[in-house]
Amino acid sequence: MLVAAGTTVSTLRRVVEARRRAGEKIGLVQLKLFRPFLRDELARAIGAARRVAVLDRDHSPGSGGIMWAEIATSLRERPDVLLQGYIVGLGGGEVDPPLIELVLDDFAGRERPQAPIFFPRPVA
Repeated sequence: MLVAAGTTVSTLRRVVEARRRAGEKIGLVQLKLFRPFLRDELARAIGAARRVAVLDRDHSPGSGGIMWAEIATSLRERPDVLLQGYIVGLGGGEVDPPLIELVLDDFAGRERPQAPIFFPRPVA
């Protein structure tokens, strides 16, 4: 399950639809309202999903993305959910289908969450 808001969702929707046509079981939740944060509605939208990736276009140092933080609180009673935060498009960076594919490939290989992951990753 992917969770995002704003313009990122239209790009995500295209990638999700393509992966569904290819037989992948994948979902998308679009947040249209951030405050008040509707925890119960979000939990219902996620349903029985056991893997949730949150794509934030912001970063709060020490905390990660603000959507991820709210969703983590919302899902605190769901220890069965692997919740991973991704920070994308900072500073107006493009969030295009190839970037989404990189995020999804990273998420597919995860067995446990880690600190927020920044995409695109800085070049060393």
